[in-house]
Amino acid sequence: EKLTGEKLLQENGLLFYGEDTGETVEGSVEGARQVMEKLNLPHRYYATGDEIADAYPVLEGCRGKPYSGVCEDTAGHIRASKACNAMAKAAGGNCQVKLNSKIIALDANRDD
Repeated sequence: EKLTGEKLLQENGLLFYGEDTGETVEGSVEGARQVMEKLNLPHRYYATGDEIADAYPVLEGCRGKPYSGVCEDTAGHIRASKACNAMAKAAGGNCQVKLNSKIIALDANRDD
């Protein structure tokens, strides 16, 4: 972002919640909370489904459930197309961008 002036990170926040049954493929609420605390990331922790429902009325169905949640307002996603363009721009003449091309071989040691 500094190099190209393009906004590449779209902050939209993330609420990770549910019944914490331990580590799963997606992770766990408690694990996410611990990582955020370890990295000093600003976040809010909700210990119960009631707290989640109070904070997010659209999630009223969480009320009375054994849920917990963690919210990170600064979470977001990378604007992939803009990020690719920004990397190519930052590389200057040291890169070629080819679209709709089939890669049949790649030699990372070539200079051309």
